[in-house]
Amino acid sequence: MATGSEPEKTPSPIPPVHATGGTSASQEAELARRMADLSGRLDIKTAKAGLAGGSAGAAGSDSAGMGQGFKAAADLSGGVIVGVILGLGLDRIAGSSPWGLIVFLLLGFSAGVLNMLRGFGMAVPKGSGRPPRQD
Repeated sequence: MATGSEPEKTPSPIPPVHATGGTSASQEAELARRMADLSGRLDIKTAKAGLAGGSAGAAGSDSAGMGQGFKAAADLSGGVIVGVILGLGLDRIAGSSPWGLIVFLLLGFSAGVLNMLRGFGMAVPKGSGRPPRQD
């Protein structure tokens, strides 16, 4: 029974390395056998999950998704930034502070959302003759 000052010890699946700094040949052989077993089980799980090629396929889809995300963020933030700049410029010239900023901020946000939707193919320009994407 463990007391409050002694932590409970759980069995470790990896044999400890002794203070001498080395491991015995049997420990190294056991570790190599377990690593090969783990590698085999990982290959089976990867094949079942349909990730042929391991992490290479997953990395490609991740980078494609990241690229789309960065493009969407750039479209949205670009519209907002241009709207803020135009609104501040109008306020400075016309002296209508803060109404120019408010109006152009909303217009910039709307333009950014529209550009983002066009980038994903969910909104198309008028007169283009093609329907929006339906997935």
